[in-house]
Amino acid sequence: MKYYVLDDYRKKENKKINKKKVIQFIALLCLLVAIIVLFSFYVANDQFRAWIDIYIFRKEITENTGVIIEADTEANNYIYAYDKYVVVLSNNILQIYNSNGTKEFEIEVNITSPIFASSGKYICVAEKGR
Repeated sequence: MKYYVLDDYRKKENKKINKKKVIQFIALLCLLVAIIVLFSFYVANDQFRAWIDIYIFRKEITENTGVIIEADTEANNYIYAYDKYVVVLSNNILQIYNSNGTKEFEIEVNITSPIFASSGKYICVAEKGR
């Protein structure tokens, strides 16, 4: 006759599951499935691919669809690009445009021959020779 000890079975039943690792695994699995589904749609569906290319990847920028910043050609224009901005100094007015081509702000300055320096998202405009 065989005898079984119930303590061995109870120890196996009381094994704890690490909930944090399970949640991380499920989140990673969901992310992976979402990426696979989006990639499948991107490859298979032409309309979806066109929408992603235009609005997410910004692939279809042509002369007709690009952003235009107008500048007076007769005046002395000083144009400087830094980070995600474009700075235009014309007729003592400093205008700053963002990457979408919309004017962020403009400041009136008294600079005739400017020099520009930038580091990251900061810019310095100064008078040359002073």
